Amino acid sequence: MIKFLMSNGVDGFYEANNRNTILQTLPFNSKRKMQSSCILDKEDPQVVWCISQGAPDYVMKNCTQMLTESGDIVEFDEAAQQ
Repeated sequence: MIKFLMSNGVDGFYEANNRNTILQTLPFNSKRKMQSSCILDKEDPQVVWCISQGAPDYVMKNCTQMLTESGDIVEFDEAAQQ
């Protein structure tokens, strides 16, 4: 995941942490089977990133869009889940 994020514009954790503000973090728990963070981009205050990690089947059922290898944002529908 780190390599993917860095190849798509996240220059590094230290730089990103200094540039952005964490709005809310939902810690991992056994019911949700994932951890989530919402982050405000200080360069563009209209942008809020919500990032989740955890069990793939729980994370994926909450996804509506995905970032492709080419950097495009596309709908994450049933066909994309296959």
